[in-house]
Amino acid sequence: MTDRQVFENSISRFIAWLDRNGTAGYDPYDLWSTRYGIQARRMFYRYGKLAAPIVAPLVLADRLAPSAARIGVPKKRYATSHAHLILGYLALHSGNLSEREDWLDRAEHLAEELDQMKISGYSGDCWGYPFDWENRRGLWPRNTPLITVTPYCFEALLALYGATGNAVYLERARSVLRFAVEDLNNTQRSSGAVASSYSPLDRSLVINASAYRAFVLIKGGQLFGDEGARALGGSLIDFVLESQRPDGSWLYALEQTGDDFVDHFHTCFVLKNLIKIYEICPTDELWRTIENVIAYYETELFDNRKLPKPFAHGRGFLRYDLYGFAEAINLGVLLRDRVPHALDIALRVARKTEKHFQLPDGHFVTSVDVMGIKRKLPFIRWPQAQMFHALASLWRSLS
Repeated sequence: MTDRQVFENSISRFIAWLDRNGTAGYDPYDLWSTRYGIQARRMFYRYGKLAAPIVAPLVLADRLAPSAARIGVPKKRYATSHAHLILGYLALHSGNLSEREDWLDRAEHLAEELDQMKISGYSGDCWGYPFDWENRRGLWPRNTPLITVTPYCFEALLALYGATGNAVYLERARSVLRFAVEDLNNTQRSSGAVASSYSPLDRSLVINASAYRAFVLIKGGQLFGDEGARALGGSLIDFVLESQRPDGSWLYALEQTGDDFVDHFHTCFVLKNLIKIYEICPTDELWRTIENVIAYYETELFDNRKLPKPFAHGRGFLRYDLYGFAEAINLGVLLRDRVPHALDIALRVARKTEKHFQLPDGHFVTSVDVMGIKRKLPFIRWPQAQMFHALASLWRSLS
């Protein structure tokens, strides 16, 4: 059986699961967004290990009995997962997977739901999380727009426009650009570079937030002739580039103790946005940055089995986080025409995923701890939708 047939079967099994389960689902933050969970996280961020007795009950409940711990917790729809599902369906549509299915209809139906999920009160269309999120920067209430969520919706809208020619999708993408220009905070750096906030509520220095926003501004500026957006995007790129460490890596963020780590999927987030930007406006400096991080990424963020490691160094009890697997596959597909072995990495990770981490009912393992115990509760946002998108994109690239 060829790789394409293996992945086609894998995708079909996942879609059968999705049709039974629906597009709403549970999430890793279900317990942490309760009143007790918010207080526990707040105490942990303030007091560190001293707050362990408060945090431990939720950690144990989530690990030992995740389904039981969610009794009474409703499943939710997530803009991130809807956007990834749309992009996955459009990959199947363009690759002509099974004439019996109308993948485009499925994608457009989800786009209607995505439109209902957008957050009002801002300059343009935007999306966030449907839960209260306590993080190191304070409490961000549910439906706070996030620049790490909104760009996936932007991409989904542009892909729908490309597939249908329907100008409604293009206008909705234009609206997203207005949000990206107007509603986020800018932090001027001494070098002249600009860092983007994560939301309208903060002035953080999270690297992937600036990379995501830069992509929307550069792509949107090109499409809609907005030179101001492109100029701001260029200043954000400067921040991302100057924040790269000599070994090629990026810390998650620059301003918060506890955020000084290097992990797999956030590295992929930064890298894939830079690759998409390079495809729009290639420069030698940008490509050198990409090459530099690829060398680090392949050396430090894969284990001796050549599978994605969650973190470059240490960081807890996870052996594998399947979110990283999905991002590694997507990254390999993005780089396949520029880095000769990139597709080989994507294929290796995808084969291992299908063989060892796809469950009989069709959904994927969420994570594996250091004891080898697999976490199987299917979080739709982490990473069921991302894995579907990754495998569909890989399948299409093999046609």
